[in-house]
Amino acid sequence: MPPKAFTNGTVVTMVPGEGPAVALVIDGDRVVAAGGPEVVPADADVVDLDGATVAPGFIDAHNHLSIAALHPVWNDVHGVSERDVLLDAIRAQAAAEPETAWVRCQGIDATVVGMPVTCRDLDDAGVDRPVIVADYTLHQCVVNSVGLEALGIGRTTVDPAGGEIRRRADGSATGLLIERAWSVAHAVSMRDYADPDRWAEHIAARARVLLASGLTCIHDAACPPDAEAVYRAMARERERQCARPTGRGRHSPASTPRARHSTRVR
Repeated sequence: MPPKAFTNGTVVTMVPGEGPAVALVIDGDRVVAAGGPEVVPADADVVDLDGATVAPGFIDAHNHLSIAALHPVWNDVHGVSERDVLLDAIRAQAAAEPETAWVRCQGIDATVVGMPVTCRDLDDAGVDRPVIVADYTLHQCVVNSVGLEALGIGRTTVDPAGGEIRRRADGSATGLLIERAWSVAHAVSMRDYADPDRWAEHIAARARVLLASGLTCIHDAACPPDAEAVYRAMARERERQCARPTGRGRHSPASTPRARHSTRVR
């Protein structure tokens, strides 16, 4: 396969002291040259950029890949601004996953809902299992009364270090769990989704979405131990695939992200 050259554009090289190039040449999965028209091989497959800009892949130093990978599994309530719509989403999620211990929705934005969502609101969904609605920030959540009971949270429960159990004036929990308190609820609600094979498939699919958006490396800023194990297994599989002899040497498979604490999406 001949090398591919991108020409007639602006190539940002990030080389200190050098301006942008006008041509970029890749061979397989490697950049082999950047510069003027003279770097383009005679046998290259030329792509005319028509003035477009080519930039290096972006690095996201604070991503939640292992959690975001599962977002398609849960009902997305981001942008929901009405209480009844939120309750309908909870009921739909409960119906879609009747066997899970927890019913989970994700993406709520309290500033959009326009009211403080509490356990009592979630109770009105009529679901007899613990319910957790994760905030879009992944720093807090709301759980229903059954969820509070499952977590062992009552009037006398002490806030965890680095977290808060939001309370009413009478000391009862409102259902809003912040930071470390949310982390506990999050971990418990994730147990039904920790199957390594399925989780790896979801991570790979999400990684391809990030790659299509220009992100080539991410750091998972909230990586639970189960996800670490999945990343390690994915890394071992990638290394095994890379060790296979090919006609062009050892190239990283484009469909498999390099998965460790810092996950390189290749």
